[in-house]
Amino acid sequence: MAAPLVVAQDLSKRYRLFKRPRDRLVQMLLPFAAPRHSDVVALDAVSFTVLPGECLGLIGANGSGKSTLLKLLVGGTLPSGGTVSLNGTVLAILELGAGLNPDLTGRENIHAAAAMFGFPAGYAAEREADIVEFCGIGDFIDIPARKYSSGMLTRIAFSIFSFLEPNILIIDEALAVGDADFQLKCFRRIEQLIGAKDRAVILVSHDMNAINRFCDRAIWLNKGRIAAQGEPADVTRAYVMSSTRQALAVTVPVPEVPETQYLPLSESAIVYRSDICTINGVWLENAEHKRIGTVGQGEAFDICYSVSFQAAMADPVFGIRLVNKRGDVVLSTNTLFEQAQRVAPAIGARLELRWPVRGGLLPGDYFITCGISRESNLHDFAARYIDAFPLKILGRSAAAGYVLLAAPPSIQVLQ
Repeated sequence: MAAPLVVAQDLSKRYRLFKRPRDRLVQMLLPFAAPRHSDVVALDAVSFTVLPGECLGLIGANGSGKSTLLKLLVGGTLPSGGTVSLNGTVLAILELGAGLNPDLTGRENIHAAAAMFGFPAGYAAEREADIVEFCGIGDFIDIPARKYSSGMLTRIAFSIFSFLEPNILIIDEALAVGDADFQLKCFRRIEQLIGAKDRAVILVSHDMNAINRFCDRAIWLNKGRIAAQGEPADVTRAYVMSSTRQALAVTVPVPEVPETQYLPLSESAIVYRSDICTINGVWLENAEHKRIGTVGQGEAFDICYSVSFQAAMADPVFGIRLVNKRGDVVLSTNTLFEQAQRVAPAIGARLELRWPVRGGLLPGDYFITCGISRESNLHDFAARYIDAFPLKILGRSAAAGYVLLAAPPSIQVLQ
């Protein structure tokens, strides 16, 4: 097994907070007097390793310690305890554009960035053509960066950082920038960087789909400590569970029900219940509004669920999500986004939600998430079933992706 490129052992960071500036001076002058500060633990005994060829995902809410950990890794601050060892060149894609010199041209910034991060002389020259072509800003590459628009700054910054190719790459919420075309280029480039066998990557993101897509392992930080680590799907699922407010996660046995009545509950489902409302069942209907257990290739269908209310709710928002078996989101929306009719259910009310899905999804296995939250806080769920109901679309298409063609392609012979 290759030696780790990143080794963090019991990393801790504590900050001293003083109520008044003079308290800091008094404590310096009287070190043996009663402390005039309080300690804030930003990171507490965090340990992990990253091997060559691995991508480690780092997730957590704001204030969980992610930024502190990154500062420790790149040398922006010193640990209060523990050690960190980085074996090779390190590059951190953090706040795009922050590292550019506004008085230098884009081309000059390429060489300045390479020198700043310790790459040998001539290294940037070998990659200059690729960087210039990738960023796509044309002749603007030779004018001072202070004249760039914000979009041009992010383009050149991402291009510089992504083509210097260090041994250890740290990416913090910079997966895709700019317009749609450039975002696609960014994702392709990230896949190339992460796929290198001699490179360790640490990816920090609030996008759980990106963590599941790119990472081999994941760590969830909570209040400075590791709350969970392991397979990305397991860790992100645990993190999503924790983000739901005012609801209780419960284990629900898989019911044995006729598939033509309700969809069965998946064994891997995450279920939140509360005393506000209850999701009573999820089912599928075809175009004739008949309940079905599976969907045929190309068929239009409705995803339906019913909700009963044990308490009045003034501003409910009903949501639906559909993912494939890899966790890729193929549909995610709610009644607020769709500008659907607003309701204010009273105690004892029962509602049925019907989500029309146009035919066109590729055959395969999908999972349905449904939930009820509040318009004032869409992440405050009163009830939620996550990836809970399996949906199978039957067919023989060998295509890849998400959707089917409406018909076979036509070929016209002109001569």
